[in-house]
Amino acid sequence: SGRRHIVSDRRYIYGELSDGEYINNFGRQSVKQKLLELLQSTEGFLSGQELSDHLNVSRTAVWKVMKSLEEDGYEIEAVRNKGYSLKKEPDILTKESCASRINTKWLGKNLMVYDVTDSTNTRLKLAGEQGAPNGSVAVANAQEAGKGRLGRHWETPKGSALAFSMLLRPQIQPENASMLTLVAALAVSRAIDEFAGIKTQIKWPNDIVYQGKKLCGILTEMSADMDQIHYVIVGIGINVQMTDFPKEIQNTATSLKLVTGKTLLRNELLAKVLEEFEVLYEFVEKLPHILKPGGRVAILTFHSGEDRIVKKTFKEMKNSGVYEDVCRNVIRPTKEECHRNSRAKSTKMRWAIKAK
Repeated sequence: SGRRHIVSDRRYIYGELSDGEYINNFGRQSVKQKLLELLQSTEGFLSGQELSDHLNVSRTAVWKVMKSLEEDGYEIEAVRNKGYSLKKEPDILTKESCASRINTKWLGKNLMVYDVTDSTNTRLKLAGEQGAPNGSVAVANAQEAGKGRLGRHWETPKGSALAFSMLLRPQIQPENASMLTLVAALAVSRAIDEFAGIKTQIKWPNDIVYQGKKLCGILTEMSADMDQIHYVIVGIGINVQMTDFPKEIQNTATSLKLVTGKTLLRNELLAKVLEEFEVLYEFVEKLPHILKPGGRVAILTFHSGEDRIVKKTFKEMKNSGVYEDVCRNVIRPTKEECHRNSRAKSTKMRWAIKAK
């Protein structure tokens, strides 16, 4: 039972929600989310009247949302006759804080944010079985049963990491789905490099490392028939705020806080990864010949003790910029890995040739 009202040639449909917020036609965004976006994108002050007119809600509603944001930890300066200005953001993961930063076309538009959950992969699997759309994203502030390779499980302490999963429904053959791990790894590596100002590397099969220490792990799971993919879940865990690690991984893991000495905002990093992944994923989908025999071998990966050869047209890869990035960032198999698997020697040699 909403009301219609015309403001500045734009139509709004709005009504009060159970939690006291409001909705309008900003893609079903809450006023809290839209107001946060406005504060984030404005350096100076926004008057209460400007916000009220823009959002088509009362000044009282604006004031209530401001108080709600302050309770969440946002530092907002309020000055009489000037309005409101956002001075500092907390490192929190809420639906509003994440959605206000995401600037993609389709990835993350269906967004699920959990304060605590078992596993974002598990949440998205259930959503996928119920018909959740391509590009759905689940984010957790804490995980109690996070998933890793080889059936490993771990906990993600609250506020320590960026743990999220993406649900994809790609139009490719099941045997080629492992390519999506590469796409995710490249997207994460690019995003972290730009966001944190460091230079990461991709270490096969599913890690992002900085100076030899693990920053991020990726787990890809799939539901498929012999010739059709129902959905793929790409789970990503990035160490962001950790300063202490369990004894068994103290020498092999690190975090963005330890590397940069800064408290980086996880919602901003999430948005950057989603933007990078969307671009790369669309590139993959636009090449109908991708992963088909006959193209020049442009990428070779070392995965689970065997060579997985991904065939791409060299010209397309080179022009896209993906080829150079992959060759520059990939860590080749170690001598020990080559010794365990003699076939890995060919992988190392071919990488050397392609990376020149």
